[in-house]
Amino acid sequence: RGLGDVYKRQLRASPPRRFQSWQRRSQRCCADGGAVVKLIAPRLVPRVWGGTRLAGLFPNAAPQEPSQVRIGEAWFGEIGDRRPLVKLLDVHDRLSVQVHPDNALAAELHGAGSLGKHEAWIILEAAPDAHLLLGRDPNVKPARVDVALEAGEDVAPLLARVAVSPGDVLDV
Repeated sequence: RGLGDVYKRQLRASPPRRFQSWQRRSQRCCADGGAVVKLIAPRLVPRVWGGTRLAGLFPNAAPQEPSQVRIGEAWFGEIGDRRPLVKLLDVHDRLSVQVHPDNALAAELHGAGSLGKHEAWIILEAAPDAHLLLGRDPNVKPARVDVALEAGEDVAPLLARVAVSPGDVLDV
């Protein structure tokens, strides 16, 4: 059974394989009527490291002059919602280093019930020499990272380098 059967209409792709899923709506499906399928409109987020592919992928959500704006992320969901936030990234430049708290630190910093930030990454496309910097290199002592941060040094050489290729899934 295809999506056309679920929505009781013929779906057309334009260009091929790109369905018009950015229209927000709910539709009951399944024989028992119990499941709800929501097609979620992405929210395009400009980033200095972004590219132009997301505006082309989601033209109805794109800014008026997409070629003038570097779109780095398409968000499916919102921060603060208890459901997972899914982001599709179009990365064309080096990303900043991020530090995400676990649940214990989030509760300490923001109060009981606050959750840390857990991520899973799926690599859809990558250059042959692509890599991610994830965590501190195990050969680097934490104090060395502290000194680098206090001195305003580039910490990238102190981080663990992980080679990636299309199809890789990382639990970060």
